[in-house]
Amino acid sequence: MTGMEKTEAKKEPAAQRPAYRARAARFLAVFFLLGFFFILLKSSLKTTSVTIDELGHLPIGYAYLVTGDSRWLIMNPPSQRVIAALPLLFRNDVRLESKPYPDALGFWKVGIDFMEQNRAIYKSLYRSARLMVCLLACLTGLVVYAFAGSLGGPRAGLIALLLYCLCPYFLAHGGLVTTDLSAAAASVFAMYATYLYVKKRTRIKLLLLALAIGLLFMAKFTVIPFAPLALFYLLAGSRKAGTEDMSFLRRLDWIGFIKEASFIAALVWAILIVVYGGGFFKTYGELNFQSGAFNKVKAHFGWAPIIAPERLVIQADLQAADSAGPWRNYLFGKVTKEASPWYYLICLAYKTPLAFLFLLAACLFLSGRQERLYALLPALFYLVLVSVSTGKLYGARVLLPAMGFFIIFVSVSLAGIKRRFEKKAAGHVAASFYFVCLILISLSTLAAYPDYLSYFNVLAGGPRLPHRGHQVLADSNLDWGQDWIRLARWQREKGVRKIQLARFGPVDPALFGVEYEVAPCPPLPGYLAVSANEALGVDLYMGDEQCLGWLGDEIPFAKVGASVWIYYVPKTGYNVGQGRGRAKTGSVK
Repeated sequence: MTGMEKTEAKKEPAAQRPAYRARAARFLAVFFLLGFFFILLKSSLKTTSVTIDELGHLPIGYAYLVTGDSRWLIMNPPSQRVIAALPLLFRNDVRLESKPYPDALGFWKVGIDFMEQNRAIYKSLYRSARLMVCLLACLTGLVVYAFAGSLGGPRAGLIALLLYCLCPYFLAHGGLVTTDLSAAAASVFAMYATYLYVKKRTRIKLLLLALAIGLLFMAKFTVIPFAPLALFYLLAGSRKAGTEDMSFLRRLDWIGFIKEASFIAALVWAILIVVYGGGFFKTYGELNFQSGAFNKVKAHFGWAPIIAPERLVIQADLQAADSAGPWRNYLFGKVTKEASPWYYLICLAYKTPLAFLFLLAACLFLSGRQERLYALLPALFYLVLVSVSTGKLYGARVLLPAMGFFIIFVSVSLAGIKRRFEKKAAGHVAASFYFVCLILISLSTLAAYPDYLSYFNVLAGGPRLPHRGHQVLADSNLDWGQDWIRLARWQREKGVRKIQLARFGPVDPALFGVEYEVAPCPPLPGYLAVSANEALGVDLYMGDEQCLGWLGDEIPFAKVGASVWIYYVPKTGYNVGQGRGRAKTGSVK
């Protein structure tokens, strides 16, 4: 080796050192952010009792893992609840003496059976299950980071991960045994895989895309429409060589697209067969449906074959029947059976940090084509999809997939600030504005700790409790049965040995230390604890509005968290005959 070659060999590592340092710094930043996110999740879950939907999801996931029988997948695909149930396989003290019920109520029956059969270990089962969901939430954060980084570079990836870790939606539901987190993870991963394949078509990336679309069918029924959206991107991104001068439609490689779509469909079918079993190509007329939507299809197209497994179609029908209602929906203080198309936009307006909404609005004008196409468009597509659905309004948790895409869109837009401003002064002003917004988002999220399920922004008096969120939204936005641990602590601190309780949902508060007796109708004199949904009229306690209707005009004596309201019923009673009459006042001694 000559002297010059030795000199070049010595210089090369030194030139590469900045790149190594940058990668190491990014690795440490990702590790720190995900560690911080995990700690926030785990610590906030310590004060969160088993929520209403968690009651059914964990035993269903466990039953499916043990038996492999797809009849257990009541109303929803396996995904998150199966992942959460994995630790239960390593225990020999878990009992589940139940059956896969053939209707939507079976979800609750299985959950109640499981709760009663495992009372002694119930809390420990959910602690280990929630840990698995927390790990899935961290993995979802990595997907968000990778997607944003592919669209806008390393800086965009880090901004996206920061926003993800400070997002109240993911902090609220990133540790719960439901299906909401898996819906966000699957939808973001599907669009990420689509982007990678359209950018450079290879066999490995096509396989990755097919697996990603298969995961949509495993996550939640509401995100299955991302599958045809991914195929649309696939077709729009295909081009035949030497067709630059032709029209858009003639430039498309239809034959290549058909081959790709066929491969994806075959792999998705294989996944569905493994999960749900056979039953392909039965006609609609051969199945019995419970929902109006599926029965309408059966009435008009009873002859048509169903290309999905029979059990998948049956579970989708149960979900459609459950969603159709009629349900008592709550919006701006009114209970109605009508589904407002503005409901989820209102959820965004009140359940999202205001600073993030400002960033989102600003980025609409400063974003580039890539992030609009692969992040903003999927978010708007999903938002419109859930907004036009009728029946039950599930709450802001449904918006987790949209929030994932909004975070990616904002982060990629912010990362490209400098190149979008010709004048340096304007760029500095914009960068300062965005930095202030990031600080405000951080403060808003940290101020709400650990009450992320009931998070509301400053428009509703949040983010700290007490706020006025109950005047805008209820149900899972406010009360999901998450505060029984706090109610037990309140009883100990106040010396209240036993309390009358009108609760929302079938989870037994006694499992978390609450000493109570079921409140009679009408309640007796003394302390009365009422779930917020019951007090607001979202749910009918004991099937009679007169039991608690009078609470509509009463100010609670105290509030425990956001979801448990404490009243004091005086010895003189109250006017129960007027439906929503006014309670007589009483003093507390």
